[in-house]
Amino acid sequence: MDGAANACVPFVVGCGSGMVATVCVQPIDTVKVRMQLTDQSKGKTSIWSLARNTIAQDGFGNLYQGFSAGLLRQLVYGTLRLGLFSTFEQRLECRAHDQGTTLGFGGRALAGLSAGALAAFAGNPTEVALIHMQADAMRPIQQRRNYSSAFEALWSIAKHEGTLGLWKGAAPTIIRAMSTNFGQLAFFSESKHQLRKHYSLN
Repeated sequence: MDGAANACVPFVVGCGSGMVATVCVQPIDTVKVRMQLTDQSKGKTSIWSLARNTIAQDGFGNLYQGFSAGLLRQLVYGTLRLGLFSTFEQRLECRAHDQGTTLGFGGRALAGLSAGALAAFAGNPTEVALIHMQADAMRPIQQRRNYSSAFEALWSIAKHEGTLGLWKGAAPTIIRAMSTNFGQLAFFSESKHQLRKHYSLN
């Protein structure tokens, strides 16, 4: 029972930390998406002016448009990103131990790349839903979908674009996640291992 509980910890931590981060960065992410969709030929728009105009026209809550999709994304991607990395790393460590060696950076890199790819593939529909919800306010009023939740956005995208529409942009999303996991988790784990090895840290 303890083993099963310990195995679940990285998944729970990944989900919880991802959701807390979403609460903090959602307004910035919303402004970023809208800046990317703004016609710059009519004049450059700064992040501050876009945020100020959004709040003036629709209220501060509009910066949290797509918040449910952001949380759902972390429930899928955030949970799997950390959980799978920890699981893969532990399996590779056990395999190395059985072979009389220790897990090197290459193994940790493999764990990070694999976890990032799988998590991004599974979470891509929520990423698409998030972008659709954040960009909806940029449409003319008569063309807006006015999604009430992430689940409505997912259903609407699948209905109008087909199921494969939920995996639009999956390739760059997967590459980004692999790079992030490699740069963050693999290097963090290797650094922790080296510190423990050379400085006898617990």
